[in-house]
Amino acid sequence: MATQVPKSSNKQAIPSAQTGGFDGESALEAFPVCLPLQVVHLTRFAIFNSMMAIFALMQNKGPAVDVVNEVLEDCLLAFPVSPLLISFYQQYQRRGFLTKKQLQGLYGKASKVPSMHHGRLATLEAIIKKMPDRFKSELPPPVEVQEKDDEAEKLVASLLERYPQHKRVLYLKSKLDSNDLLSAAELAELKRFHKLLK
Repeated sequence: MATQVPKSSNKQAIPSAQTGGFDGESALEAFPVCLPLQVVHLTRFAIFNSMMAIFALMQNKGPAVDVVNEVLEDCLLAFPVSPLLISFYQQYQRRGFLTKKQLQGLYGKASKVPSMHHGRLATLEAIIKKMPDRFKSELPPPVEVQEKDDEAEKLVASLLERYPQHKRVLYLKSKLDSNDLLSAAELAELKRFHKLLK
C-alpha cells in the first residue's frame, strides 16, 4: 500500500548546521512521491545503517580481474602444445609478471586465437604500452690515442739529467707519462727552462 508523503512546512529538507547534518525524515519529506508505508516509517538509525551498508559495498570492489592470466589460459586452450605459451604461463604463475617482450609475444599469439575477446586484447595492448622501454646503452666512442710529443720528452729528459729534483719539470714529466699533451704555454716554459739552465 503506497501513501503520499505530506509536506511539512516547519522541517528543513536540506541538512544544515542547526539540525546537525542529515535528517532522515526531512529527506523523505523533500521528495513527495508515493512510497510504501514501511519506507515512510524508517527511523534515522535504519537509514544511516542502510547508507553505511551501501558505502561498504562500494568500497569492497572484490577481486581484481587478471587479464594477463585470462589471455594466457585462452591461448593455452587454443594452442595446448605451444612450448612458448607453457613457459609464459609457468613464469607468470611463479613470478606474477611477464616482461614487456614476453607480453608482446603473448599478444602476437593471442591475436591469432579466433575466439579471443577483443576487450582482453585491447587491455593487454594497453598494459604493454604502459610498460617502459628498456634500451641497452651504446658503447662509448673509442678514445683517440694521442701521439707523444718527442720534442717535449727530449727536453724533459735533458733537464732532469741535470736537475733531477726540479718540481715543475717533474710535474710536466708526469703529465707526459699519463699521455696528456702539453699546452703551448707549457712547451714554451720547457724551452725557456732549457735555455736558462744550460
